[in-house]
Amino acid sequence: MDKETCKELFRKYQELKKKISSESHLKEPGQQVVSQNISGEYITDVKELENVEQKLLDCLYYLTDEELIELSSDDLFKEKAQEILIKRRK
Repeated sequence: MDKETCKELFRKYQELKKKISSESHLKEPGQQVVSQNISGEYITDVKELENVEQKLLDCLYYLTDEELIELSSDDLFKEKAQEILIKRRK
């Protein structure tokens, strides 16, 4: 994959991650209830995110240090992202 494709995958990853993690917070007297709409669209987004994540694993060398740091908070990317960051600092 080329650098531009990888950058686009990273942007798509960010969009999907944000969309999937958004939740509705409904307050009831004395408590907070969290609800999440699990619709067909949500399931499709989760599957698309998994696909993007797998492709993104092959692109990590094209990403900036800042992007790698952001990805390192995700367990899937943590080890490989940190390894690349260490190599770049040597």
